[in-house]
Amino acid sequence: MKTTLKILKVLALMLALMLPGAGTVHAASITVTTAVDELNADGDCSLREAIQAATTDTAVDACVAGSGADTITVPAGTYNLTIGDLDLIDVTINGTGAGSTIIKQTNPNFRVIEVLGTVNISRVTIQDGRAADSSIVPTHLHGSGLHNHGTVTLTNVTFTGNTVANLDPANPTSGKGGAIWNAGSMTLINVTIAENSAAVSGAGIGGNAPTIINTIVANNSPDNCSVAITTGSNNLQFPGTTCGATIPTVDPMLGPLTGGVYPLLAGSPAIDTGTNTGCPPTDELGTARPQGAACDIGAFEFVPAPPTAPMCNGQTATIYVNNRGTIVGGPNYGPPYAGELNGTSGADVIVGINGRDEISARGGNDVVCGRGNNDKLEGGAGHDQLFGGDGRDVLRGEGGNGTLAG
Repeated sequence: MKTTLKILKVLALMLALMLPGAGTVHAASITVTTAVDELNADGDCSLREAIQAATTDTAVDACVAGSGADTITVPAGTYNLTIGDLDLIDVTINGTGAGSTIIKQTNPNFRVIEVLGTVNISRVTIQDGRAADSSIVPTHLHGSGLHNHGTVTLTNVTFTGNTVANLDPANPTSGKGGAIWNAGSMTLINVTIAENSAAVSGAGIGGNAPTIINTIVANNSPDNCSVAITTGSNNLQFPGTTCGATIPTVDPMLGPLTGGVYPLLAGSPAIDTGTNTGCPPTDELGTARPQGAACDIGAFEFVPAPPTAPMCNGQTATIYVNNRGTIVGGPNYGPPYAGELNGTSGADVIVGINGRDEISARGGNDVVCGRGNNDKLEGGAGHDQLFGGDGRDVLRGEGGNGTLAG
């Protein structure tokens, strides 16, 4: 009888394990609700408390309990660290909202982040770290912004203001890795590393060579890298070639640090020169990518000033083709221009391109300029003014009182 019961229990356990979802660990989503650096029980959820909840799989203050590889959402704002560094283990940190999520170390005795396990960080600025003895790997005195002993992917991240002192000259890696020290595996996608420093070397990147894509390493002192980087594409370094001979050396033309990011100035060689393969859909601030033909390099996506609408007989166009070749205004707003522009039933000012246009003004008192090159312009039922420009044009007033000028 006992043997039969044991068999039944084993069969029941096997059946339970075969059921859908049996044994599945569902990762938790934890949202930070305060920018204060704290670890207490006052009814909110700080970044430090969220990390504690994710690491221990228990509820901490108002942060829900973690469960497996959790995701922590950190709203845009500045998070001044006062207690110590942040130890990340098997977790994803995502900045969110309009603007940057700035994680800034204000305690002069700590770096910003240490990593073990598999970690993903996106839309975050890591700022003002000061490396001291590691809480994860003792005697490691490098990597003030991020000290990695795991597998980490950084997307739309800015490193700035991180500096490392040579606290132990007898230690061969002391004073290295101002922004990053990589002792594991690392991938950087659309990252900007600028204005960091190191007492010895690797002010931008030190340790193992990471894979970098669409990334800027610039203006770090005394160098940008202490390791040659050979994997990745579409990157920029400046000045020098310390990040490897395969990465172009050119001034990325970064503007002053603003809201946690380095904006690209107009004319920057980083604009529209990244790869769209693997490019994130937004930049660190939440701006859509790409704004041009290709994603920009770095954590910031440059937004060009809107083109000025052309003029027609002294009036500003309401329907025209912009400098990207798409239609602005009218019933066909948005798609690429294919040689035809249509007006509305109201009064329109329509301007073609310098090539051959076919423009139909339709109703209303319209003003139409073909600009040249054998255009075909048609008015509507109102009092229209048609100006063909240079070239052999066909002008048709249609109904109403039209003014035609070839």
